[in-house]
Amino acid sequence: MIRAFPAKYNKPHVVISNGIDLTSAELLPPAKNTNPVITMVASPGMDWHGVDKLIRFAETCPDVTVNIVGYSTADVNMPIPANAHLLGFMDRAQLRAIYPTTDVACGTLALHRKNMDEACTLKVREALSYGVPVIIAYHDTDLSEVALDTILRIPNSENNVTENREKIRAFAYAMMGKRVDVEKVYPYFDQQKKEQSRLAFFQKILDGSVK
Repeated sequence: MIRAFPAKYNKPHVVISNGIDLTSAELLPPAKNTNPVITMVASPGMDWHGVDKLIRFAETCPDVTVNIVGYSTADVNMPIPANAHLLGFMDRAQLRAIYPTTDVACGTLALHRKNMDEACTLKVREALSYGVPVIIAYHDTDLSEVALDTILRIPNSENNVTENREKIRAFAYAMMGKRVDVEKVYPYFDQQKKEQSRLAFFQKILDGSVK
């Protein structure tokens, strides 16, 4: 979509969000867990990822296993319940090995902490590329209008996980044995299509058809 800059600049621009290379995309079969497993990929020191919220969720839902990639016990200053596993840093191959046993991938949960409401996180796109259902707690630039029962949306607020705990838990159970209909999400974050859009916009600038 082409949008106008603020009036003082009077210049057009195009919003092209993060995409991923789908040429080697791999749809994973559903996990075969006896209880649901939620996985989040995060980075220490970035409190807007909301890892603390997910740990508290695990504490109140002992029947749900929570994996947190990127964090170790040294990175948190709170009790870790037995059903929460802090797996530390993982490279792509190691992370790929986690997704076959994951029922739901969890995106950023606290974007409000840095006064943002919109994002296009790569971790959500990567999970979807494998067909893993996701939880999104913000306005996703590409996916906000995609209506699938394998995408759960919760508000972007401090109490979003606490207030939606039962909804998240029910979603995790409902997603056991399921995968995303990837044909309905791939077109939204295909990097090749995004590059085509970028080049097309540049061409319009060169042609003078965008003022």
